[in-house]
Amino acid sequence: MHKILVATLLAFTTLASAGTLRSESEIRSFTDGVMGSVAADNIDGAFKQISEYFVLSEAELTPIKAQLQLQMPNLLRRFGAPAGFDFIESKQKGNSLLSITYVAQYEKHAMPWTFYFYKTPNGWVLNTFRFDENFIRLFSN
Repeated sequence: MHKILVATLLAFTTLASAGTLRSESEIRSFTDGVMGSVAADNIDGAFKQISEYFVLSEAELTPIKAQLQLQMPNLLRRFGAPAGFDFIESKQKGNSLLSITYVAQYEKHAMPWTFYFYKTPNGWVLNTFRFDENFIRLFSN
């Protein structure tokens, strides 16, 4: 029981430290900024921005960033140089869930990024995000 309580308290402490966004327009501005950093091949900048509103700590975010940085040279060899980003869609489910999807554009490929937000009593927080090479998944709705 003690371990569950400690884990719960850590989760609330982490959540409480995340910044919040007040509206969908603030969320779009934030995600546009992250994608601008990705499009500029500035992974450090993108993850610094993500850490401001992400429910996990920066220490928990570091391995995700390290994995992407490790894969970027291969990605750039296969797909070419960054060529921008494109907003794909925003979806809201109920009053508390929101996803925003983009593609990071490269010379020969598009890489989807989806950001998932949860509405807390204090505003929206970035609950999780996903990026991969499979843009075909964007057509399976």
